[in-house]
Amino acid sequence: MKKGSKYFKQSKFNPVIFQKKLEESQVKIDRMKISFDHKYQALENFLTLIVNFASHDIKNSLHSLDGMVSTIAPPVIGKQEVNDMKMCIDQMRDILVTFGDFSIKNKDNSFEIGHLFQSLQILHRPYVKKDKVEFSIDYINFDKSLVLHQDFQLILYMFNNMIINSLTALKDSLNKRIKIILTKENEGIEVLVCDTGIGIIPENISKVFEAYFTTKESGTGVGLTHVRYVVEEIMNSQIVILDTQIEDFITIFKLIIPINSNDTQNIDN
Repeated sequence: MKKGSKYFKQSKFNPVIFQKKLEESQVKIDRMKISFDHKYQALENFLTLIVNFASHDIKNSLHSLDGMVSTIAPPVIGKQEVNDMKMCIDQMRDILVTFGDFSIKNKDNSFEIGHLFQSLQILHRPYVKKDKVEFSIDYINFDKSLVLHQDFQLILYMFNNMIINSLTALKDSLNKRIKIILTKENEGIEVLVCDTGIGIIPENISKVFEAYFTTKESGTGVGLTHVRYVVEEIMNSQIVILDTQIEDFITIFKLIIPINSNDTQNIDN
């Protein structure tokens, strides 16, 4: 077989062809490396955010517990105060269990929606009482004994973050009101979280759900990111900030809690 023959040129041992194969392989390796780097960075960012979520929720529970302790007048501690503190401790324990399991999308717990918002009120009762905030919950067109099959703790943490934001926004307000309005809709339960605080300036409305964006001096910028994550990834729903006003409320968040086919629909017709 001669060196210049067509057979040798097509052979895999041809240096030119071999070099071309090497170059093609290198391109593939470079692409795989870039893809791996992107996936690794995405995973690192996700894990960082999850750790921040857990840290943020524990801090919020400690915040509520601190409020309860500060309202206790020694040497008498009432049964209600003890139960409230136990609840906060249980919340922190559940946060750590959830974080340890790292399987938040697979959880399926049953709870009455009334119990969810009653727990929310208990968590914030000390600060609501101390700061003289009017905190009310309205149920429209359905019974609060409706049973949902979703992750109770994650949804509670989500609303807890929203109420803490509202309480912070009310600090310099003379008319301190927070209202949660729940209405039965075709696709689920519409929830409006309303407050009479300082509001959100227009240029920040598109940023409030972004990770690490905050206007607070000591804020972490993960509270509302956590809210959006739970609404979109866990509940497969959406959350928006309304540009319309209800009563005298300045800031209104709207989200939908989906009702699944296996939920017990104790709905008033």
